[in-house]
Amino acid sequence: MIEHWGGENGGHYAFLRGRSVHNVRIERLWRDIGKTTLAPFAAVFRLLRQNGLFVLENRIHRVAMILVYQPRVQASLDEATRTWNHHALSSERHRSPKAIWSLSRQQAILGGYWNDPGDPVEEARQRYYGVDDEHDLPPDVLEGLEREHRRDDDANGEEDEVQLTLLGQAVEWGKQVLGNFDVMRQDNQVGMQVYTEVVTLLEAGVAEL
Repeated sequence: MIEHWGGENGGHYAFLRGRSVHNVRIERLWRDIGKTTLAPFAAVFRLLRQNGLFVLENRIHRVAMILVYQPRVQASLDEATRTWNHHALSSERHRSPKAIWSLSRQQAILGGYWNDPGDPVEEARQRYYGVDDEHDLPPDVLEGLEREHRRDDDANGEEDEVQLTLLGQAVEWGKQVLGNFDVMRQDNQVGMQVYTEVVTLLEAGVAEL
């Protein structure tokens, strides 16, 4: 970072100085999400790759992965969200995050600012939206960031959009091939058996084209 931002004049932009004492709770949440919610899926993905059952370059494998595991991961995250939102916080008089949100919502309604739409969408889309004062950044840094973003957008934007479109079309085709197949069926293998069945069905669908 210091190399990127420069040393004597720009080095202080490479990091925030001072102690981090206000983000312990959210860091604990990220750790819990990673350990209890996402880690089982990460282990399955590694196992599938190690055994040659998932090859990133294989479009059938990618489609099967999306069809089988996207809803499973989302369901797991939804359950983690419900659990977190309703658990008691000892530092908040044992109120849950849901209860705290409801209370703040009621206060906002009584205060007359609950329906405040916030900043216009076009303003929020600006590259430096959220920066309190762009003048805090040196002009050469701003110019360099603009060049970097333009280069990345020109190089990757169109290609990425095409790839996403093709993948989306492949996923829709996969849904048609599977029909009423239950991709959320419990197989006691975190979906691995279901995944292999989906791959077989999709490969058969390709053969019939």
